[in-house]
Parts: sequence; structure tokens; C-alpha cells
Amino acid sequence: MLMKSSRTLTARGLRLAVTAALGAMALAPAVQAAGPNAAASPCPSTPEKCYSFSMSVAGTPGPGDEATYTGTLKNLSSGGAGVTLGSANITWSPASAFYSVEAGSVSVSPAGNSTPGMTASTSGIELRNLSAAPDATVTFTFRAVALRQATISWSSEAKQANNFLGVGNDLAQAGNTNVVTSISGSCSGNLAYNAYGCEGFPIAAGGTVCTGDTDSDGQPARVTACITFPPVPGASGIQVLALRSYLDGEPCPVDAVDCNYVVQLLNKLNGVYTGEYSASMAIDCGDLCSPVPAFLQQEESTGTTEPLLPCVLVNAPEALGSGPLSSPLTGSTACFTDNGDSVRVDNITYLNDYKVMSIAVPLTD
Repeated sequence: MLMKSSRTLTARGLRLAVTAALGAMALAPAVQAAGPNAAASPCPSTPEKCYSFSMSVAGTPGPGDEATYTGTLKNLSSGGAGVTLGSANITWSPASAFYSVEAGSVSVSPAGNSTPGMTASTSGIELRNLSAAPDATVTFTFRAVALRQATISWSSEAKQANNFLGVGNDLAQAGNTNVVTSISGSCSGNLAYNAYGCEGFPIAAGGTVCTGDTDSDGQPARVTACITFPPVPGASGIQVLALRSYLDGEPCPVDAVDCNYVVQLLNKLNGVYTGEYSASMAIDCGDLCSPVPAFLQQEESTGTTEPLLPCVLVNAPEALGSGPLSSPLTGSTACFTDNGDSVRVDNITYLNDYKVMSIAVPLTD
């Protein structure tokens, strides 16, 4: 009798255990379905308040090109009703990537109960009055002009408040936080300059552009150069150009004479760079400096080649009040000063679209 009673109790226990397990399985789907995105939410916090962020750019912009950028924010929150994505700030690195930024459009789908707005500057994008409910998507666009080749890293901050104020109402960014776009290393006209890259600067501020670490053959550069432009007060726009050096493949236009090196300025200079606002270029040539300095300059748009004269000669007429000596061929007043293992070229203007060529003049016994 005791054994029979024990078996009976055991069977009843099994029936109760199976019934409880089946009941738990039946309830599981209802628990998983609670709240938006709860089935597969990437949100890192509890209660879940988070969003995703992405950026893209139309085409492959280079320095000086205006391009349209599109950003997307999606409210992934599943922390209950009322967890809205109300406002956001968008910034980028490097902070000086853009010369200009112009606001475009901002929309919320499905729409919230307020009118979204955007403020854009070279410091960042501010999105306000979004009222984006869970599962809603915010899409915004703006136009920007970049100054130089770069990988731009994007960052975002989002709050529940529509005015981006308050403490403790931040939404966490979920998913991919490595949001990047690229500015290519080519100038206008889709002219690629390999390792030299292409840079720009605001004309009103002036700037410097240098050769890269490699020459035109992809070898470590033995000749480097930097060209520096003064600011032009009140001028608008940017100057975009590249500067490169090479040792062979471009012979000097003098029979039976080789060039030690060539430094080439690519892209036509803006017309504001006249004699009043001219550039200077510092060339470090080391052991490739000619023991007897002799240089040619070439205005490439016409193919005109002429001697590059010493500055002591070009600037001599200034003592008589007649200004620097200009070339009868191109009107250039560019000139050089030899410093032993470096050379300085002054008076570079928009007339010089432009190569500086060092002639290898041998020493005579």
C-alpha cells in the first residue's frame, strides 16, 4: 500500500510539472511581444531608450565640391509610451572639415505632433522639435563644401526633450557607432593626384598647401615644397589646388640638359592672387640642389617656358619706384632666392599655372 501510494503521488507530480511547463511556454510569446522593438532590440539600457544613426553622401566629392549629405535617426526605444526622440545634435571630426554648411530638409515619419526644425553651421547640425515616437524615423539633409581629402567621422547626441534641454533624458546610440564618409583626394575635373592629394583654404583666410611624402614615382620624396598664400580681405570662395614634386618623366625643355627636379602647381589660381596678393613657395631640395642655381618656370596653360630670375634682379627696379621686373613673355614677376639646400620662390600669382624646374648645371674644372 505504501508503494502504491508513492507511485500515485509521483504520477500526480509529473502531471503538475508538465502542466506548469506548458503554461509557461504558452505565456512566453506574450511577454516577448510587449513594447515596440522588444523582440530584437539592440538598446543597451533598461528601460530601453535608444536610437540608431547613419550618414551618407551623394557621389564622391573632392575638395571644393559641394555635396548633399543625408542623415537618418530611428527611435528604437521600447521603454513604454512617451519615450520620444525629441532633439539631436550632429557633429563631425575633423572639426574643420567643411568650408561651408547649408541647411536642407528635415522630416519625421510617421509625423509627430510638432514641426521639426534644423540649424546648420560649420560647427554642426542641430535638430529640434522632432517628437519622433518609438519606431519613427527622422531624415535630414544638408549641403557642405569640404576643404581637403579626409575621412569624416560623424557623432550624434539625442534627447527626449524637443529643445535638447534637461538631464537624464538622453537616448543611447545603438548599433554601429563608427559612422564615416570620405572626401576624395582629387581636385575639380576629376584629376587624381595620387599621393599628393588636393587641398583648399578660404581665400579670405589664406593658407598653405604642401607636397606629399612621396614623389610622382611613389618613392619617398627627396624634394618637398610648400606654397603659402596671404589672406585676401573680403574675398569669398576657396582656393583649391595640389602641389607635387618629381625627379624624372618630365625632362627640362632644354636640349641635352636634365632637370634635377620639378615642382608643379596644379589647378589654376584664383584671379584675386595678383601682385598685391601673391604667393611664396619654399622648396627643400637637399643634395639635389644645383651647385650653380638655374631655374625655369613654365606657364602650363600656354606651354610658355622662360627663365626664373633671381629676386635681387627682379626686385631691383623697385628702388627706382617702377615695381618689379616682369617677364615680356607672360608678365610674371616670379623670382627665386637660393639658400643652399633650399630655394624660395616669390611673387607667384594667378598668371603662373605653374612649374618650377631646376636645371642640373655641372661645375667646370
